[in-house]
Amino acid sequence: MGSLVELMADLAPIVSNSTLDSALIDQLEADLGTLPSQYIDLLKSANGQDITFGNFIHFKGLQPSCWASNYYDAFDEFYGLLSLRHEIEVCKEDLGTQWIPIGGSTGGNHICLCVKGPMTGQLWFWDHEQTPDFDVHKVESGMYLAADTLLDFVQKLEVNAIENENVRGVLSCELDF
Repeated sequence: MGSLVELMADLAPIVSNSTLDSALIDQLEADLGTLPSQYIDLLKSANGQDITFGNFIHFKGLQPSCWASNYYDAFDEFYGLLSLRHEIEVCKEDLGTQWIPIGGSTGGNHICLCVKGPMTGQLWFWDHEQTPDFDVHKVESGMYLAADTLLDFVQKLEVNAIENENVRGVLSCELDF
């Protein structure tokens, strides 16, 4: 799994002070079914935490979405275990049990992992403003093929130099009262 972790480190260093309790992964798979090993390794490498980036990131999917700019779609984060469970609950009416939202894109869109059927392991960009139309064998509308595997997807991630040049002012602020 070193290659996936190394690729991610180029975009956002993954720092983990402890190891992810395997019981949490076991429970996730008990709820969802067996997940691709690449995805489990990604969750473990980040100790189950969200993976966010210090730069604007984009990717050129196999099928650009309707939101793509010059064939590139934005990518904001991979969901950690807590966010993943929340997003699955929020999206289950639209995605059923065939897809899980594993990452976020600009505007509330998601990167979804197919976990059932012949498309298992593929990642798809879901435009959340469209009700996806799919069955176990194909997607008709509302989703766009991003990559055939998680490793392929991570290899497609790039720093969006143009967006990063245009950043001005406060990038983030946390208030704790």
